[in-house]
Amino acid sequence: MKILKDYVVVILFTASLMSLFSCKKDAVNSNKNSKVQLGTTTLSSFTDPLEVSLYAGVENHEYGNLDGPRLLAKFASPNGIISTPTGTLYITDTGNGSIRKITPEGIVSTIPFKKRFVNPHSLTMAMASDGSIYFYFLEIGKERPIRGLQPHDRNDSISWPAEVCHIVDGIKIPFVFANLFDFATLDRTMYLVDAGAHTIIKRTSDGVGTVFAGGTAGYKDDNGTNAQFNTPTNIAVDADGNLYVTDVLNFRIRKITPDGTVTTIAGSTKGFTDGIGSSAQFTSLEDVIVANSNTLLVADGYAVRAIDLTTHQVTTIAGGATPGYVNGPALSARFSGISQIAVHNNDIYVSEEGARYIRKISPL
Repeated sequence: MKILKDYVVVILFTASLMSLFSCKKDAVNSNKNSKVQLGTTTLSSFTDPLEVSLYAGVENHEYGNLDGPRLLAKFASPNGIISTPTGTLYITDTGNGSIRKITPEGIVSTIPFKKRFVNPHSLTMAMASDGSIYFYFLEIGKERPIRGLQPHDRNDSISWPAEVCHIVDGIKIPFVFANLFDFATLDRTMYLVDAGAHTIIKRTSDGVGTVFAGGTAGYKDDNGTNAQFNTPTNIAVDADGNLYVTDVLNFRIRKITPDGTVTTIAGSTKGFTDGIGSSAQFTSLEDVIVANSNTLLVADGYAVRAIDLTTHQVTTIAGGATPGYVNGPALSARFSGISQIAVHNNDIYVSEEGARYIRKISPL
């Protein structure tokens, strides 16, 4: 389980530097008319045979900070991971305080910024109307923990975000979070998971944040603030604006529709069982992503699970209930503990923070 830490967040960046306390409207002009779903897989089914292999890192778990060919590269603690449409991977290497990049040719490099980051964590990305890809990543322990990264055509430049505010007596006041853990973007809207407050916050393009769902610890499917979560952590959003949340201490995957209606997709009590809806069990929910228009992928402890969004069938596609390090056929493979997931075409990539690996799941 990823360690939750207290911190205050500011959010969303523009193409130029913005003041911390500005609460200004976003300048990023994302494409509202064409919702782009980034980082999806072309796999139509997860029932076909898959295999697991080491994609980056060295097999002896060696701690390090070494760039170069991917199987010679060394990491300290790879955590957040995301893929661009061209297949380049970006990884937050928490222990090294850096952002690492793996090109489709298999070369690992460290993005050269002037200062070392403090505990870089989760990543997400969005696309602007001009086709530019924007990354956002958490930097735990900083006053301004969310930064923006424009890769490739903009020389991997960093910009500061605008703040999340709320209205008090007609005045915009900085929004204070309890334990912000993850966030997702769609168009110019951002959704933030405040694990400590058991809430999902919606931040619109005018910089104003409001409680979108949840507010008290518990378990209840309902609308908006009438719904309850118990330590929500990770979040994903699909092209239609539906949110999917790992509700960690309820051991469930929850769905929030654009009108704020919260329902349960799958899960019940703690365990490790495939099945439909509430007959399925999860043991340690770590990440959730939208893999394609009908499938979620979930990092559950030492396994990757797929959820069919039509039937709510939960299926283990790689790994299992026990830890280890085994490559080969996916259901016989073992992981030491999966942090986050990314997809590109037919391949799934997972970060293993403790083992300092990036593993790849692909069709046989």
